Amino acid sequence: MRTLTCATTVPGRTLLERAASRSGRAFTFIELLVVIAIIAVLAAMLLPAFSRARSRGQSIECQNNLRQLLVAWTAYAMDHSDALPANKWRAVTWGDDCPEGGQSSSESWVVGDTTSDVHTWNIENGCLFPYSKSTGIYHCPADRSAVNGNPRVLRNRSYSMSYYMNGSQWKPERKTKLCQIPDTSHTFVFLDEHQDSIDDGVFFIHVPGDLGERTEVMDHPTANPAFKGAHWMDVPADRHSRGCSLSCADGRAFHLPWFSPKNQGPDSAVANEADFRDIRRLQAFIPGLWHPELAGGPTR
Repeated sequence: MRTLTCATTVPGRTLLERAASRSGRAFTFIELLVVIAIIAVLAAMLLPAFSRARSRGQSIECQNNLRQLLVAWTAYAMDHSDALPANKWRAVTWGDDCPEGGQSSSESWVVGDTTSDVHTWNIENGCLFPYSKSTGIYHCPADRSAVNGNPRVLRNRSYSMSYYMNGSQWKPERKTKLCQIPDTSHTFVFLDEHQDSIDDGVFFIHVPGDLGERTEVMDHPTANPAFKGAHWMDVPADRHSRGCSLSCADGRAFHLPWFSPKNQGPDSAVANEADFRDIRRLQAFIPGLWHPELAGGPTR
């Protein structure tokens, strides 16, 4: 009797063996290069999206910080018969309507100078801290600037308060009580200040056409007359997609984009027409000066 062999199963075993052989072999150098190239392309496509998402998240966190500071600012006013927290220089002189201030005074919302503070004492000793109870909300997450002379120590504070919110006595637009603010939704209290400008807790900006701007015109006769003597005494930050975070007296905080990057230091003339639009835009948030045409452009 003839014995039948399972010939029909041999091709199947051969295919399995071939498949196993293929799966076990190593990548060729060319195949490895192709895989690496694909990964590089995907990374190039995704990393900018991740970077934008991270930047957006930092901007949102920064605005949340300013909201919390504003809650503390409002609570202070309610506890002190509507009086605003002090925002004054320890010593100041005024020349042609331009202030030369020192560190923030001992009764102010913050004390001292953030560029040299290696501890949080000058935040905790400010009159606002009992209402905020957190040093973390004084610092923007995107601010990587370091304490002078200590490159490994980040500064504790990134925010400043508008001079017009109970600053040192001089300008008539200055307010000392919450009830004096005519339009709380368009009056800025806190903002994210540029790392090359911030020092004390005061952010000063001129009123359009005041003595300081008129003096600037006379002192610089060759400057572009279209800029009308506008100049930055302090400079806002531009680290959030070329914009800064701003909070108004009504409790809202938002992102204010700039038309021009802020590369100049403090006490400097506007750089160009776009920068002139920016300074006029921020000046619109001084108490009593709000006008949509002066502010111009979107907020978000």
